[in-house]
Amino acid sequence: MDSEYWNRVNELFDQALEQPEEQRNDWLHDACKDNPPLLADVLALLEADSASQILLDGVAAQAVEFDAQPSRLGSRIGHYRVLKELGSGGMGDVFLAERADGHFDQKVALKLIKPGMDSKEILRRFESERQILAQLEHPNIARLLDGGSTDDGRPFYAMEYVVGEPIHRFCNSRRLSIDARLKLFLQVCGAVQYAQERLIVHRDLKPGNILITSSGDVKLLDFGIAKILGEGAEHGGSDMTQTGIRIMTPAYAAPEQVRGERITTATDVYALGVILFELISGRRPFNLEGKSPREVEDIIGSTDPPKPSSECTADLPASTESVQSAPDSEKIARERSLEPNRLRRRLSGDLDNICLMALRKDAERRYSTAGHMKDDIQRHLDGLPIRARADTLSYRASKFLSRHVAATVTTISIVLATIILVPYYTLKLADERDRARLEADKAETISTFLASLFESADPEEMMGDTLTARQMLDRGAERVREELADEPLVQAEMMHVIGRVYRRLGLYDESMHMLEEALVIRKTVLGEFDLEVAESYSSLGDILYYLGQHDSCVAMMAKALIIKEQLLGSQDPSVALELNNMGWLAYETGLYARADSLHTRALRIRQEAFGEDHQAVAESYANLASVLYSQGTYTESAALYEKAYDIRLRVLGEKHPLSVQILNNMGLVYEALEEYEKAEELYNRNLEIYTELYGADHHFLADANSFLGRINVALELYYRAEPFFREALRLRMSLGETHYLVAYDRKALGDALREQKKYADAESNYSNALKIFRDAFGDQHTYTASALLGLGQVYVYTDRSRDALPLLEEGTAIREKILPEGNWNIADARSHLGLCLARLGRYEESERVLLKAYVILKDVKGEDHKFTRRCALRLSEMYSGWNKLDRETHYRKLAGKFRN
Repeated sequence: MDSEYWNRVNELFDQALEQPEEQRNDWLHDACKDNPPLLADVLALLEADSASQILLDGVAAQAVEFDAQPSRLGSRIGHYRVLKELGSGGMGDVFLAERADGHFDQKVALKLIKPGMDSKEILRRFESERQILAQLEHPNIARLLDGGSTDDGRPFYAMEYVVGEPIHRFCNSRRLSIDARLKLFLQVCGAVQYAQERLIVHRDLKPGNILITSSGDVKLLDFGIAKILGEGAEHGGSDMTQTGIRIMTPAYAAPEQVRGERITTATDVYALGVILFELISGRRPFNLEGKSPREVEDIIGSTDPPKPSSECTADLPASTESVQSAPDSEKIARERSLEPNRLRRRLSGDLDNICLMALRKDAERRYSTAGHMKDDIQRHLDGLPIRARADTLSYRASKFLSRHVAATVTTISIVLATIILVPYYTLKLADERDRARLEADKAETISTFLASLFESADPEEMMGDTLTARQMLDRGAERVREELADEPLVQAEMMHVIGRVYRRLGLYDESMHMLEEALVIRKTVLGEFDLEVAESYSSLGDILYYLGQHDSCVAMMAKALIIKEQLLGSQDPSVALELNNMGWLAYETGLYARADSLHTRALRIRQEAFGEDHQAVAESYANLASVLYSQGTYTESAALYEKAYDIRLRVLGEKHPLSVQILNNMGLVYEALEEYEKAEELYNRNLEIYTELYGADHHFLADANSFLGRINVALELYYRAEPFFREALRLRMSLGETHYLVAYDRKALGDALREQKKYADAESNYSNALKIFRDAFGDQHTYTASALLGLGQVYVYTDRSRDALPLLEEGTAIREKILPEGNWNIADARSHLGLCLARLGRYEESERVLLKAYVILKDVKGEDHKFTRRCALRLSEMYSGWNKLDRETHYRKLAGKFRN
């Protein structure tokens, strides 16, 4: 089954379709004379075409002649006994089976590859996919449990057996609202996003593969035909389209699938768009019933989809069986608990645009990943502007309330330096003569363009006015789009540079738009595996990191790393940069062991390439110091920070932004070591230099303000800490109200307010922070735990201990799971929990928890530390309520003058 043979089959199939039907058979016999197998395969395809089979315009499983197979019921397949047949698909039959080896009871959905599909190519793919799919451990994905081969050598899959309804039937039967449907669909997007981050594309998403269990949980099925991105035949994988096998369901297939073109994450986005369209409007974007593959390809490839809002109330002509059986607008609306006109209004606008963006013909213009689509749906539910909506001034003004604009002479110099140096270094690094010539042409074009751009900023041209850096960038962006359309690579490079400078100004929304445009152009011209494409992915990952969209960030970084490793080798400094970025993201999401491994690998590559005195080596030292800090290894962390700072001073100078940045990190370590004066000095120096470099309103100043607030909290000067936290929060709002760093400042402000007994304001800040942390990091992160514990304390202090208990229990459990036993943060959490139990009169439980906490705090922090004394005071209160007065007196003395 080589690709040349199947290309010939496809060619003859296409030519046969062009023949008059009454002459087709004779023509084909003549074309395939002396080659009976070829004739049989083309005839099988024509038969499949006439029956509108699910595999289009290529060699398909249904197009292969199979001998009648004996019943499998009751037979053994591997460790399993077949109970009944569940269904039959293109590549195999699916059975309900049970474990039959006596080790344990387990029912599975067992998929057995059909005879004729066990080619060398598919067997090789099976072995590769089985190992990868087994790692898809996600609550909304049905897991691959096992795999093997039958006695006659045919492979099988054993999947988690899921009992549920397809998502559209589940929603319709319960008359779920549009919001409820969108929330279910977010789970679907999350599962697809999880797979895509592991470079796996499903390729056959449809309602039948998305089941909702009786408990309302989403389960995504049938990853057995998934494509592994970036894995070629030399790595044991293959793109099944290479042999003509195109696995899909036409109603949900993307244009590139029906054309047999390259499959990407955007392919699954298209299917998600169809599913969402059907879920909210009650109809699919296209009626493909009874259409031939050629007609299907034409419709999907060239017909624009309607809006969901127009389809849900459209009057349908009764001309075909499928249309006659389609639900009317009244029924569709009732199933969504709305009247038809209200449903139309509910879908118009954002939801129309989200669906239509997912359904764009050009894969490069869709959402690039399921995560991006998920983000837009969540933004719609939150009342925020979506990326798919037309970017008009009135729309953005109505929803986007916080836009940060900064323009200084220093920033203009950044613009100039960055734009001028990019083509210079690109040219310098080019090895091949043709590449150098191309880069020289690009450099000349860029130089001419820049000259005209800055001439337009001449005061004489501006009639005495001056342009700010922001205005110059906006003007440059507009002119790049208009004037460089005939020079796509030059246009993409300018967009990339302008996007990065927007990021330096803190204008992340504008940066994202420019970088995405640059990526689309580069991929169109250069293809996926090119260093310029990798740089675009890397820069987009950087923006997504600052926006707190960590799932999407991982996907971008992984793509950049794969491309660079393939093109440059695993020891190139550019690869180290991507390892560094992924390490930092792992650190931010609490994966400290992974972060340590990635940063260590990046450091070794950089030391080998650059020696010791290089900024990149300093960066790796600083990142490893951060990991040590998070694990409580403060002395070693301080030593690495000092080492990194010394390198930056020598190489970059004291006032370089990277030198200034490290002052805050060093301050954190000295704060943890309780050397508060030294920490405060470092924070103030950071604040002073950043203000000089960026002005008083840049979000870079937020960290130093926040850390100065922490110093005052540590010194129990809460009234002095509050204004620092409020200033940090004000500056951080330029990142967006739901950014995780905004939550960090809200949580810190909540601490200062709680200690001042400003409980209502503290509760509001803790609650806000908790929601953001859960959305950004999930339920098992230290940030989530800190907000839970803070909110729980407020409830305890305002006589709501019953409400506080589940919060404190959850926060303590998270810390116990993430941190090693004996860590003082666990003990502090137990101290809060113990107080709550005492105030609920559960004295025996409280005693166990508080004594355990006190021992650790005394050992780690010392007997006189405020946390230790606070725990002693709580023991005293508990024993007083329990009427054990001798113990109450003992711990009251240990607490000294500390007050709860």
